[in-house]
Amino acid sequence: YAIPGGAKRVYMMSNTWRESGMFTPRKSVFPNGKADMVSYSSYLAERGIQLHLKSLSPQVLEDKYLSSDFVDSRIMSWCTGTLAEAVASNAATIRFRVDPASYFEMQDEEYMRIGNEVIAVRNMTNTNNDVWILQGCKRGQEGTTAQSHSAGADMAGLVQSNRSFNFEEDFGMPNSLAEEICGQYGDFLNDVKTSHLHFDGTGRMNRPPWYVREFTD
Repeated sequence: YAIPGGAKRVYMMSNTWRESGMFTPRKSVFPNGKADMVSYSSYLAERGIQLHLKSLSPQVLEDKYLSSDFVDSRIMSWCTGTLAEAVASNAATIRFRVDPASYFEMQDEEYMRIGNEVIAVRNMTNTNNDVWILQGCKRGQEGTTAQSHSAGADMAGLVQSNRSFNFEEDFGMPNSLAEEICGQYGDFLNDVKTSHLHFDGTGRMNRPPWYVREFTD
């Protein structure tokens, strides 16, 4: 339709061209993944048509930054602290000693990290005290493995938006996850010869306001 109609741009919605991953082409549209997407972009360019994409802001890829035995500590957190008491791998109640200096706002977030394990927390109580009680915990979430942990293990409350984890806004810092992920995203967009990218949902929140521009401009 685009070519006979004399269109100069093909605009693809995010749920058309990509899977849930940040830049994983949808197999039902591009069976051979990125290679097919590059071929399609080149096909359009030969006919004077630009490829425009709509997408979400760069996010943490679970297969690279979360695995069965690793959770990248550079994933954005809304609080950090330590495990107050040792827990077994099947413990559903966990005591979390929060670091007051790290706690910037109580977030409506489900996931927390203990060492290299992600847990889903149903309920948090005792949050006005030094040690919070995390109840109804589901262990070994997001592809990680449930494991026992000793008292003092590192913990963090993880931030999600659009059902994906975010990176810390650590631009300019050594070993920056933000620069690493944005660089990967930029390389992908250059490889597929994207003429325009429309960011939607660039914020860190699951609810409006959506448009936070500090790391997308």
